[in-house]
Amino acid sequence: MKNYTLTILCCFMLFSRNTIAEVFPQILNFASQEIGTTSEIQEVFVASEKNNMTINNIVITGDFTKTTSCKGVIEIGDKCSIRITFSPTSKGWHQETLTITSISAGKNKTDTVFIEGIGFYGEIPNTAHLINISTRAPIQGGANDVIAGFIITGTGTQKVIIRGLSLDVGIDPNLLIQTYPEGKTIADNNNWQSSTRANEIATLPKNLRLNNPTDAGLLLDLSVGAYTVILSSLGTKGLGLIGVDAIESSSDTAKLINISSRAPIQGGANDVIAGFIITGTGMQKVILRGFAIETGVNPKLTLHKYPSGELVASNDNWQTDSRASEVATLPAHLKLKNPTDAGLLLDLPVGAYTVILSSVGTKGLGLVGIDAID
Repeated sequence: MKNYTLTILCCFMLFSRNTIAEVFPQILNFASQEIGTTSEIQEVFVASEKNNMTINNIVITGDFTKTTSCKGVIEIGDKCSIRITFSPTSKGWHQETLTITSISAGKNKTDTVFIEGIGFYGEIPNTAHLINISTRAPIQGGANDVIAGFIITGTGTQKVIIRGLSLDVGIDPNLLIQTYPEGKTIADNNNWQSSTRANEIATLPKNLRLNNPTDAGLLLDLSVGAYTVILSSLGTKGLGLIGVDAIESSSDTAKLINISSRAPIQGGANDVIAGFIITGTGMQKVILRGFAIETGVNPKLTLHKYPSGELVASNDNWQTDSRASEVATLPAHLKLKNPTDAGLLLDLPVGAYTVILSSVGTKGLGLVGIDAID
């Protein structure tokens, strides 16, 4: 049984209540590394936002090493970096931690960064696959609530944590999960602490927990099939976030292959922002699609790496994409028929990404989808 928990946090950090965490990112995913060699450097940054911070100790475990400028006092507005490399001495998954202990505003603080990589002999295996969906969008009520869809393929069951988070004051998130296309309700939740598996949620890795008691959460073991999750608010309207994270599966083949979110496109900070993560090794071919659900909406997709924000690609009309001829030959359920819809066919390396769905036309309902192909 494989466990992919440690590769999930980043996209939820992007949409958390604080713009920048004091320690970021909180997950490092190294590419596969041949035993006896050393990886390229990745960095973790420590920033002091509200109070001076005194670094007491920095500890890293396993076949990962560090060098750092983080010593002594970090004054408000300053930051330092921890440079990390991976030198595997054995094959297989390496899942370790970087622990930073500090004092800020007179309080002791411990931050943990999860690190993983794969050591190998010989040819690099291609095990890349999707493991995360997160979408930040306006919750407007009724038909304008946020609806996320996902598909589990393979055999066996996939354990997932589904979370509904409030990003604006007054929002009281509510989750409803149903089978698709039957519409059979599986579960619903308005307060994760009232969930039948709340005790398990409380023991999940720190990056998957729900700290706000009014946020919604469901821990489920789902069989192969298609599902929809509706994020609504029992309080006021405003920005919310819905997330589905794969934790572990009962077989080697069960996995997420599709994520899609239907939500109001309101412009600027209220556009639809979806985050997804590719884990494993090698490359994952994906088709990103932006649809208009209402007349006048003209979808545009913009894909960025996370957390750097580096632009990967953008598209306003799928027929102008450099790989439009390949898009036209995809299976029927993946094709884009409306010429004003947006599409990007890409081979992406392991990592975290955000895709923004905006409209160069009027505001209204749209849908963003990310599908793994190979």
